[in-house]
Amino acid sequence: MAYLRSFREGWRTEHLARFILSKFAFMSEPIAVSDDIGSDFICTLFDIKDKKYLFPKNSFAIQIKSKGEIMGCKNIIEMTNKIDYLNGLELPFFVGVGDKDSLKLEIYSSEAIPQFFSHKGLPQKLEIELCDSFTGTSHYTSNENKDGYILKFPKVTELSINLDDEDDVSRKIKEMETTCNLVQRSIASRITKEYMFMYKEEKDKVKVNIVGGVDSYNACRDNLFRRLYAIFYNIHWAIKKTKDFSSLKKEFDFYKEIYNNSRNIYDRPPTIISIQDYDRLISDIDVKLNPKNHA
Repeated sequence: MAYLRSFREGWRTEHLARFILSKFAFMSEPIAVSDDIGSDFICTLFDIKDKKYLFPKNSFAIQIKSKGEIMGCKNIIEMTNKIDYLNGLELPFFVGVGDKDSLKLEIYSSEAIPQFFSHKGLPQKLEIELCDSFTGTSHYTSNENKDGYILKFPKVTELSINLDDEDDVSRKIKEMETTCNLVQRSIASRITKEYMFMYKEEKDKVKVNIVGGVDSYNACRDNLFRRLYAIFYNIHWAIKKTKDFSSLKKEFDFYKEIYNNSRNIYDRPPTIISIQDYDRLISDIDVKLNPKNHA
């Protein structure tokens, strides 16, 4: 029985990717072809300490493609059969393009995935486009037939098989870690129904996009009042760390007014934190910042 050449070429590209990625990440992979439902490897970045200890950091999933395969499809990858997988994945997802001639691996990022599924739901068809960077205001567009979407994957970095210098390895780890952190924050924002999504644009500037809708509308007040409670809690902590209360008083009075005004609208703060917890904390801060009023 003859073997398909395309399978062998794909495995060679995966071997190249495995060798390069292992320079800065722990790796696992499906034990059988039938287990490969969307990612070729699950990787965990590691930090190198004292030139001999490896400490695990961010994890991510990655699918590997060959450069010839990508050039043949003009940087467009069909992902319709991976829609459920990508929608449910709670890890940053990357596409790696391996070049067996130059022995390099280009990495492209899924920064737009959390916002896309929050905004558009599950489409009938989905493709991803590998690009150098985000351009314009939209990170996904309708396809030509208007029956699906094309999701943009910007380039994160390029890795060489000769990546051995410790400083170079650390720099590449930092590039991957920065992108992983952004995507993880967007994934968490979708889970907590904040729907605030972060992107790294040109010159390392970070942009925030917000998706409104039923879930966002219903959850935004809870998100606000949980953050407000965290602000009061940190003001309470800051009191112990400073002798100059002037700026803290201004900040406390500002947020206290927001809280008091909310009580004119709501019977209780629309959050899981109780009125008693709020009032106890606010009263304690007030006593410390304005002791004369409580003499």
